Amino acid sequence: PFRADVPSGSPVAADDGHVHRTIERTKNDEAVVRVIHPAMRGRPLYLLGAWLLVLAGLTLFLMAWLDPEALPESLRGGFTIATGLIVAAAGILWLGVWKLILMFRRLTITSERSLFEEGFISRRTSEVRHTDVRNLQIDQNLGQRLLDIGDLAVSSAGQEDFEVVIRSIADPNGAASLIRERQHPERQTAH
Repeated sequence: PFRADVPSGSPVAADDGHVHRTIERTKNDEAVVRVIHPAMRGRPLYLLGAWLLVLAGLTLFLMAWLDPEALPESLRGGFTIATGLIVAAAGILWLGVWKLILMFRRLTITSERSLFEEGFISRRTSEVRHTDVRNLQIDQNLGQRLLDIGDLAVSSAGQEDFEVVIRSIADPNGAASLIRERQHPERQTAH
């Protein structure tokens, strides 16, 4: 005779400094390990341009409103105040729309598969089961390596091209490691 205890588990806090969603469950009891959205810093020139618009607009507005004597005669008055507000609002709108677009583009890594979803009105979805992953590719140029962002592509044994491609994500090596860890479930239970 022998005795076998039922295994138990509990969530483990991430020690890599990244926020992981680890307890959420899907309908078929697969755990959501991590949800990844593209990072705004992945397009640093766009980000810089948007913030420059906001700062330039606010600077023009404040100069025209608080100290109109510092401006040339042709730039004094309500038109300059309105222009400053419009330029600042355009920069804020640019940042807001861009952030909204990135929120509707995500890679969900579960215990069973990687699922890429994109779009708000029309939706595109692609998924690869971890046991079927044939290739993981990470692309990073020098600037991306300095910012710890990059592109992650996943392909399965049944396809020649990459089914899942997500661009400009933070810590692409960490995301690839999460997928690799789940490729062989029999090895996971041994840890």
